[in-house]
Amino acid sequence: MHTESSVSMTELARLAGVTRTTVSLALRGNPRISKATRERIQTLAHEAGYQPDAEVSRVMSSLRRGGRAPQTLVWVTDHSPCPKLCEALYAASGRLGYRLDAIRVDSPPILPARLAGILNTRGTNGVLLSLVRKPDYVAGMDLSPFSVCSLGGHTEGLHTVELIPEAPAWCAEEALLLLDQLLRLNQRGFPERPKRVTLRNPLRGVPLEQAEAGDA
Repeated sequence: MHTESSVSMTELARLAGVTRTTVSLALRGNPRISKATRERIQTLAHEAGYQPDAEVSRVMSSLRRGGRAPQTLVWVTDHSPCPKLCEALYAASGRLGYRLDAIRVDSPPILPARLAGILNTRGTNGVLLSLVRKPDYVAGMDLSPFSVCSLGGHTEGLHTVELIPEAPAWCAEEALLLLDQLLRLNQRGFPERPKRVTLRNPLRGVPLEQAEAGDA
């Protein structure tokens, strides 16, 4: 959850009589800005109640290090999942460097065609499905633009991680690791040989190609 600032960086720059870039550098303590100016801007930011957006800061920090903006994953569910699973999925996606959005397609109802449009509009890279009540929901959808896997649910033809209510953190970690591997391998849509990941057959630390070869 983001904390709303009472003042934006642009407004802070106007109050300080400097550019937005100067404010950004000063708040990060960059030596390119004189000590006096840094301290003046930092004091002004504190007095004005300025709070940086944590997500924006993380993305910009990655870009400054030569990285890239995080890819977007969308978790699609047709029911109300347990809070512990939600928390674990968001934590696991963050650790892997992804941004995770969630869409419920049952309340209010969202037709598959509209969901496809939403996924494309958001620049979605990977899709995690948890379809318990409507396992055939995506049967007529074109999933070829996305890497896709299932967490629980009964959607046929997809790599699936078994959902164990007593172990939400394990399930979340395995599902995100699986989706991460699919993205790295650039595997899109329905796989030729779907794999089921369970506590007895974990994927953690095992390349997907090796796991699939072991099924042969």
